[in-house]
Parts: sequence; C-alpha cells; structure tokens
Amino acid sequence: MPPGLVVGDDLYGLPENGVYALYGTGERGIRVHNLIRDRLPGARVCFFIDSFKSGTFNGLPVVQVDRLKESSAAFEAIIICSHAFPEIIDRLKGLGIDNYVVHRIANIFGVLRCSDDERLEAEEKVGIIASSLKLDSDRIFYRALMDCHFGNFEPYSGIIEQYNQEVDGLYNNKWLYAYTKKERDFLEASTKVILHFANVSLHRHYLDHVDFSKMKTVIEGGVFDGQDTCNFLERTPSGSRVIGFEPDRAKFEEIKSPCLERFEGAYCIEPYALWDCRENLWLYGQGYDGANVSRDFAESGIKVKACDLDSYVQERGIGKVDFIKLDIEGAEMNAIQGAYKTILKHRPQLAISIYHSKKDMVEIPLFLIQNLKQYTHYIGHYYIGFGETVWYCVPNEIL
Repeated sequence: MPPGLVVGDDLYGLPENGVYALYGTGERGIRVHNLIRDRLPGARVCFFIDSFKSGTFNGLPVVQVDRLKESSAAFEAIIICSHAFPEIIDRLKGLGIDNYVVHRIANIFGVLRCSDDERLEAEEKVGIIASSLKLDSDRIFYRALMDCHFGNFEPYSGIIEQYNQEVDGLYNNKWLYAYTKKERDFLEASTKVILHFANVSLHRHYLDHVDFSKMKTVIEGGVFDGQDTCNFLERTPSGSRVIGFEPDRAKFEEIKSPCLERFEGAYCIEPYALWDCRENLWLYGQGYDGANVSRDFAESGIKVKACDLDSYVQERGIGKVDFIKLDIEGAEMNAIQGAYKTILKHRPQLAISIYHSKKDMVEIPLFLIQNLKQYTHYIGHYYIGFGETVWYCVPNEIL
C-alpha cells in the first residue's frame, strides 16, 4: 500500500484484513469507521487520533497525535479523515510516520464545477446578477468566477499562461493526494483566473463597501473566534453593540480572540443557529472551523436550537438593525428568509457569504437583487482560489 494512497467510500486499495487508526474525530471519522465495519469485515480500527483531544470517540480510545509514536506498533496504517489533511500529513511526516492513507475529501467536480444542465440553468441568472453590480470590476470578476464554475477557460487562455510560474504546482504539492490530475488542472486554471480578476484582500472580510459610522446594532451570524466582532466594534461609534449567533458556543469560549476583552459589555453571543424558523437542528463538525447545521440527523452531531431573526428582533424589541453579516456554512439562504421582514423594515447593510455551494453563488445574489428595492450591490473575494466570496448590499439612502 503506497504512502498517501487516496481512498473513497469504496475503500478500494485498503487491505481487507488491515488494522487501522483513524485520524479525525468528526463526522468523517465516524463515516470511515462505519464503512470499514460494513465493507471490510476482516479489518479492525484500533483507535482514533486527534491533534488536540484525547479520551474516547465513537466507542474507541482517542490518542493525541503527540503521543502517537508510543502506539505506532498497534496499527498498519493511518486513515486521515479530515478536511485538514495537508496539515495532518505535515504533522505525521514530522513524526517520521509515512504509512498514511487519505480518505477522499470531496468530488471536486461535483462540489465546484457545474454540470452542463446546471450551467444552462444558471447562465441567464448570472447575466442578471452581473449586470446588477455597481462596479465594472465587480461585474467582470463575477462573470469570470462563474466561468470557472462552468469550466469555461477558453476566454482566459492568455491569463492562465501568464500565471504559470506563480500557480503551477500549487495543487501538486500538499494537495497531491486529494485530487486527480484532471481536478488539479481545473483548480489551477480557476486559481489563475481568480487571482487575475479579484482584488484579494485577506483581512477585509465583511468590511468593504460598509459604512460603520452611524451603526448602533450589528447582527453577526457565525462568530467563530470573535475576531470579526472586534473588527466591527472598532469601526462603530461608542455605545454600539454586536449581537452574535453561534451555536457552537463551547468552541467559541475555547478559542475566542483576546481582542474581545476590550469590548466587554458591547457584545453578546446567543447560542442559537440562525435559520428561517424556530426549531431544533443538528450541528455537526462541532469543535471545528466549518461546523454547520442541518435538519437531517447526524450521528456525530449535537442538537441545537435555531431561531429566525424576525422573531428574535420582535421579541427583544430591537428598534433598528443597522448591519447583518452572515457566514454560517451554507445556511445563509435560510437565515435571509428568516430575516426578510427585518431587512425590509430596517433596511440594514448586508454582508453575506455566498461561496458555500454553487447554488448559493447564484441563488443568494439573485434573491437579494429581486427582493431588495433601492439597494446597491457589490462583491468581495478574500481567498486565492474558490471560497470566501461575500455579497454586499447597501441601501441607497446611505451612499
């Protein structure tokens, strides 16, 4: 079994009677554990590995990676079951361990590249969306970004050639074991086009095009470590407040940014997921960046409470919402629909993450364009490839 073998859910290439350790104590770890049980009945999982945790998980011991050498004789190979596999590979190599396998993270073409049917359905909408952006540079970038999703690189052949030295090999290094060559070629071409047209500013998330000068109440959907909370409070007038919604409250308390100490009393964190109604949801991936909620049962998940912003604002008697930021791992459309009355009544500025799916890249901007009257629209991008794309809406009366 070669080091760095990639396996999918069929586990093709794994010895049927092997003994494995699973690196990753999240939903993917449980998935691979169950797949081994069902598809390789002669194989055995001896324990899980985690970068930070110890204890037990899914009925097995958890070994912290720093103690892994002490237990290396117990397994024949490590199966990496985490989206953070590049860093994990580096960590294992640093420990002198090379008998690892990567469980395939995703089907890149399924996640990022539109099928022919998806492209045909989206093309007209993309034209409407692009024409609704105020800045010429935004229109050009959005069309180029969607062409990447469509796999339409012909108009950009000169640009792709221009960026060869800077980008070639980017997906042939740490990411070698995650993608096929065809997928790596797609990602490299997309990265070159995005780099050319995007004004990538890695530390301006949710800040571009927003006027903070008269804000009093900020709604923040998705707090994570609170760094964005600090960024907002640094820019708003004295006496302003941020109301954050973070269902993974335990993780927030563990990693919250020290900058929040300067703003005690100016923010509160509600332990709810923003949604389109009040109900209980399943949070999975808790404890990790990218944790998300779903109505579907998740074996590794925890049950959390969700609320719609319209009900929350009414019940708390909030007179005016000035700004709404949403980065909630694919639940943005649900949250927008749950805040629709508030948005129409209060006319806040909006900064909405749209990059969590191909569908969101089209449907969220289209919904906002069609339903918000007298708003001006912008787009921001904060990563060298796909991801971290933010749609901004600013009411015309404050421009």
